[in-house]
Amino acid sequence: MDDEKAEIKKTIRMGPSDYQLLVDYSEDHPELGGESNIIRTAIKEYIKRDARCTPVSDKEKGIFVPLSEKVLVALHMITEKGLQDTEAEVVKYLVTRALDPVDGPYAKEFAKALEQCDLTP
Repeated sequence: MDDEKAEIKKTIRMGPSDYQLLVDYSEDHPELGGESNIIRTAIKEYIKRDARCTPVSDKEKGIFVPLSEKVLVALHMITEKGLQDTEAEVVKYLVTRALDPVDGPYAKEFAKALEQCDLTP
């Protein structure tokens, strides 16, 4: 038997409600080729998405960025004027503006990353 064409059978355990979701979805989408094909496709897509979208930092969902004293003073001055409550909010605002998928300077790259990771707002 050709190794590449050999079929491996694996049991997947799931509760009744998960199984019913699968059955319902399979019935609603017969073009997908049945439950086994849906499961295989879901696994492949999950792995493909997960490989591209591994979080950079898990620590409080943040990234530590060292800044010069000059930049820190400028950020503090912005907060003193009441434009934002904290220096972190200023940085978050500026990064969000830079990554704006519509008109930020990194719009194209950021939009592509969001699409690949299925994180579109």
